[in-house]
Amino acid sequence: MRILTICFLLPFLLTLGFGAPLELQPKLELKIEHEISSLELQEDTLFVSTTQGALLVYDIKNPQSPILRQTITLPSYKDFFDNSYKPKIYNTATNAQGETLIIAANGNSTRDIFLQKNGKLELLLEDQNVAKAVWISPTEAIFGFLSHEIALFNVATKTLIYQNQITNSSFSDMLYNAKDRILYTTGESGAIYIINPESGALVEKISNINKDRVFQIAFGGDKLVSAGNDRRVGVYTLESGTKLARTDILKTSFLVYSVGISQNGESIAYMSDEFGDITIADSHNLNAPKITLKGINGVANSIFFYKDFVIVGCDGDAIYFFSLGGQK
Repeated sequence: MRILTICFLLPFLLTLGFGAPLELQPKLELKIEHEISSLELQEDTLFVSTTQGALLVYDIKNPQSPILRQTITLPSYKDFFDNSYKPKIYNTATNAQGETLIIAANGNSTRDIFLQKNGKLELLLEDQNVAKAVWISPTEAIFGFLSHEIALFNVATKTLIYQNQITNSSFSDMLYNAKDRILYTTGESGAIYIINPESGALVEKISNINKDRVFQIAFGGDKLVSAGNDRRVGVYTLESGTKLARTDILKTSFLVYSVGISQNGESIAYMSDEFGDITIADSHNLNAPKITLKGINGVANSIFFYKDFVIVGCDGDAIYFFSLGGQK
C-alpha cells in the first residue's frame, strides 16, 4: 500500500484526468444529534461544539471510523421569564495538557467561559462578550471580544494581564501562530491585524486584499488565508510571521464563509459557491486545476486538513470526511 503525504498527494490529484478538475464525494458523513456551531482539531482529537449545550469529543486517529470518547454537557440557563435553555457553545480552545476553554451563551445575552480540566467543569468567567479564545502557553489564553478588544488571561491564577482595543471594527476571528509567537485577528474591515501576544501591541495592519468583512482566517507554513464577504480568498505569504512578502487572490462566485490550510501551507480549502462546495487549491499555483468537494449539505463553518483527509463542519447536523487519497 502506498503512503503519500499531503504535500505530494495534492499535485498528483490535481493532474488526474489530463488536468481536468476533480470532484470528490465524502468518504464519511458523521451525523451529530444537534446542530454544529464549530469544530476544533487538536492533534488526533476533534471537538464538536453544538447549539444545544453539548461538546462532543471524538478520537479521529482513523478518520473513516471516528470514536466518540466524551460528551461534555454544560448546565442549562434560565431567561427573564424563567424558561430553561441549553446554551449554544460558540467554540472551544484546548491546550497541550488537555484543558479546554468553552465559550457559551447565557441568559443575559452575553457569554460565559467554562474550563474543562481533569474531568471537571468549572465556570471561569461570566457575562463576557467574548467571541473566541486561543491558548498561547500552558497557563495563558487570549480572549477575543466582539468589540475587537483582546485580553491576555492567566487561567491558572485567574488574573487579567492586559486588555487592549485593537480596532473599532467588530471582531470575526483570531488565531495564534505558535512557531513565530504571533497573534492574528480580523473582522468587519477586512484587514488582518498582526499582534504581539505578550503585550497586546499592534505590530502591523494588512489591508491589501479584502475590503469587506473577513469571516475566518487560517494559517499554515508561511501562509495566512482569509475568507471574505467580498467573494475573495486572500493568500498572504509572511516572513517570520509578520513581514508581508507576497499577496495572492482567489475570486469566487459566492461569499466565502470558511477557509482551511494544510499544516505545511501547500494546500488551501475554501467554500466556493452557493451550493456549499469546497474547493482545494495548490497555494503555489492558484491557477492550476482544482479539487472540488461535493455532497455537503449546509454552509461550512470549519475546514481542516488531517492526514490525507479534509474535514468539513457545517451549520447542520453532519461532519464530512473527504479522502484525498481515495482514488482506488
